[in-house]
Amino acid sequence: MLAFANTSANRFRFKNVNCGTLAVDDAGHRPCWLANLFRWEDTMGRQDHMEIKSLEDLLLQQLEGLYDAEARWLDQLPSVAECVENESLRSALAEQSAETSQQINRLENAFALTGLNPRRKRCEAMKGLIRECQQVVAAAADPHVKDAAVIAAIQKIKHYEIAAYGATRNFAMRCEQVGIADLMQQSLDEEGDADQALTSLAEKIVNANAARI
Repeated sequence: MLAFANTSANRFRFKNVNCGTLAVDDAGHRPCWLANLFRWEDTMGRQDHMEIKSLEDLLLQQLEGLYDAEARWLDQLPSVAECVENESLRSALAEQSAETSQQINRLENAFALTGLNPRRKRCEAMKGLIRECQQVVAAAADPHVKDAAVIAAIQKIKHYEIAAYGATRNFAMRCEQVGIADLMQQSLDEEGDADQALTSLAEKIVNANAARI
């Protein structure tokens, strides 16, 4: 049985990366301002880097990535709901907002089971998916067609979350963290149900309305 609480915090610190040998003067020294610039750029580009030496490390990384992903999506949901035309779709988005809040709570509970405080690791996948969703929201389009596009964008996010929760659940089971696995399964079930509900709404109503344009 793993004991995250007894694990040294040093295992989870971000790794510092040297700037290398770029930009030296004739004496072989890098100007201070330039060294600081390279160091800042390196930190910005690598701040989410983490060593993965074990499955426990990977499990923690997954939890941190999901925690960031769900927080980003929760922030985005209100603006998506404002742009849709179909009332059923707007209601589905309100339900997703409530579920996402619950999923964030589950992730915080999962962190508690590891003995560590919740923390976010920047999720580049969710950043990209949300950026695409924002482009759909901002697009000049017929309202019914935009609803269809919004559902497609949201389902890409749902499919990512399904994959992420499924993998995290499996890692937790292998690490004998049954409590974490159960929490991930609850969120996985919710994401699967949400995806199916969006598919049904699209096929029965939204896509049909868009096809009439």
